[in-house]
Amino acid sequence: MIIPAFRRFISFPFLALSGIAFLASGVALIILTVKEKIKGGRKKFLILTGASAVGFFPAVFLHNAFYALGMAAENILTVGHLTEAFYLELFITILKYLAEALHIAFFCVAVFICPLGLLVGTIGSAVLFIKNLKRI
Repeated sequence: MIIPAFRRFISFPFLALSGIAFLASGVALIILTVKEKIKGGRKKFLILTGASAVGFFPAVFLHNAFYALGMAAENILTVGHLTEAFYLELFITILKYLAEALHIAFFCVAVFICPLGLLVGTIGSAVLFIKNLKRI
């Protein structure tokens, strides 16, 4: 249930624009980091931050796509007369388990790895920035 005071902020246009802005900021961060020819650990942290922002949405999409593929393969196996040939049934069974493994892997990337990479990259960049300020 959505808190009534925040209901107007949790709408599709707001969420879509937030996602597009997040993706665009990640792409811009990667492009500007490479273009400015930043060296050392700072470059690694900035690219990690940008890649985590950019990688989240493809991981979510691929998670959903492989989940749908696994469910479709399971439904084909449920309808037995479509898979009378042994090799077809074996292929669809392998496809089902492969799709399930990939949807779990991309779920873990979207939920755990991308946010952790964003956090590590942001904190690392901030620490190196503050260290650089103290030298000046």
